[in-house]
This record gives sequence, structure tokens and C-alpha cells, in this order.
Amino acid sequence: MSHKVLCIWFYFLAVAILEICCCQADPDPKALIQGVESTREQIPPSCLLIRAVYRDSYVSNRAELWVMFDRDRRYFTRTNSGPEVRMLWNSSEVLRFDGNKYVVIRNLDTGTADYLFDPRVLGIVTSYSWGATIANCLPYRDALRIELIGREQVDGKSAWHVRLFSVFRSQVDLWIDEKNGFRVYRYDEKMEGAGERSMRCFYENGAYQWLPSRIEGDARNAEGTTLYRREITMLQATANVKIPEATWTLSGLRLPLSAQVVDVRTKSMGWWDGQRVSSGLKQTKPHPPPIGGPRGLILVVLAVLAAAPLAMLYRTRSMRRRGAGH
Repeated sequence: MSHKVLCIWFYFLAVAILEICCCQADPDPKALIQGVESTREQIPPSCLLIRAVYRDSYVSNRAELWVMFDRDRRYFTRTNSGPEVRMLWNSSEVLRFDGNKYVVIRNLDTGTADYLFDPRVLGIVTSYSWGATIANCLPYRDALRIELIGREQVDGKSAWHVRLFSVFRSQVDLWIDEKNGFRVYRYDEKMEGAGERSMRCFYENGAYQWLPSRIEGDARNAEGTTLYRREITMLQATANVKIPEATWTLSGLRLPLSAQVVDVRTKSMGWWDGQRVSSGLKQTKPHPPPIGGPRGLILVVLAVLAAAPLAMLYRTRSMRRRGAGH
């Protein structure tokens, strides 16, 4: 075999080996999603200050929220509008205090417009419902198909583009950076015949790298028209926070005495006595204040003034009868 032929043979052998190595270097797309899931599950108990801005054609809402969470348990306090609404999910029930005198207890699957989402899904969810979990935001377990699209750039960051087809006739696309804590730089969701929602994530807080510090998202209908835009900004974040167990109870809501507690699940009512909920509505009968002091003197004077005309009338009539009798 001539030297030239040998060189050509080694060249094609090297190319083949390189192609095989490159193919082997491509990660398993399912493993990438599992890396995101595992990282999110390991987030330590944290305290966050979040600003959430929502805009559509009709309304523009801005909420500022203090959030504490420990795994799936979370406590939200809204501080920028009216009374300080406080609510929590303790893994078994939702407790909501209106900031005045009423508490409502309900199940997680009866969500309202209040923010009470699991903070660990920030950046991997397009709708911040109460029931969103890490698992159902990354539905790889029962996916019809998972694909690795390739390595792509998202806002100047390199990430693996993974596509997942769920059994709910939706397509989920994630851009995952496995070299930096399995960060998700972008999350898109397409619903068959119902439009598309997209989120872009930015990690700008070097002291708290578990979650994105800023998220920009929008939703479009099937015709491509923008329905709404949402931006979430993490203003402050602290990890490894020690949260007392009492935080996840009615006591943690810091209720005033006699706050009414309504359990919509059992249709029962009670009132807060400072330690527990007493059954039934608190019955309070008004008692007149004791007469005494200046108030008592005023009442006596008014009574005398009211009786004086009657006494004069009675005396005048008596004198007239006597005069007629003579």
C-alpha cells in the first residue's frame, strides 16, 4: 500500500471516528430534562421578593410578593395593593387571609386569581396556576416522543434544544444549558389549535443561581395575535432560609383575634381565638355601657328636661279642676 493511499485511508478513518465521537457526545434529551427536574427538586428553602407584571389589551396588573418556600410548601404575601393579603399552601390545604378579618380554607385544585404557584417552576411554566408542578411542567414520563434538535444560541447563551410531544396534544420546547446547573433559557409551549406561549429566562443574580432572576413571556393565539405579556422579576433572593414549622399553619398567617375562618370544603365556619379555631360563629350580644360619670349626668339632665313639661301640664290641669269645683 503506497504512502499516499495510506494517508487517504487514515484520513477517512479519522473522519469516521470523529463523527462517531460527535454522535456519542450528543446527550440523551430525556437525561437533559431529568437534569432540570433534579436541579429544581434540590432548591433549598428560600425567601424571594418578586414583582409580577401582567398586560393585555384591557388591563395592566402589577403585584409585589414576598415568597417563602420549602419544597412544594409556599407562603405568599402581597404587599402593594390594599390590605396585606397572606396565603399559603402547606401540602394539604390552602389558607388565605384577606388582611382584614376573614380566612378561607380550600383545596389546591380550586385556584383563584391570587398568585400561589410553586416558585420552583419559574422559567419552566407558561401559566402560573396553583397546580403547576415540576413534574407536570416537564412531562417526559408519559411523552409520546422526545427529540434533541441540536445546539443553539438563546440571547447569546449556548444550550441544547429539546422538543417533547406530550399526550395532551401539546409540544414543549426547552433550551437547556447542562454546563451551568441545567438552566433553562427558553421554554415554549404549543397547544394544538390553541396558539403558543413562550418564556425567555435570564440569570442575572450571581448570589442566587437556582432560578432565573428575570422572565419575559407572551401568549399568542392560533392566528399569531399577542394575547398578553407577562414579566416576572426577582428583586431579592436568599437561599437556605430557616422557616419555622408554625409558618405553615393558621398561626403563621398572624390572624387578629376573632377572625372568621371559613372552610369551603366542609362548609363550616368558626373564629380564631388566638390558638385554634373555635367551632361555630362567635356570638356577641351588645351590652349597654354602665351609667356613670359625665355620660350618666347627661342622661339624668335629659330625663329631667323631658319630664318637666309633663309635670307642668299635669299641674295646670289639676288647678283648673279645682277651680271648676268651687
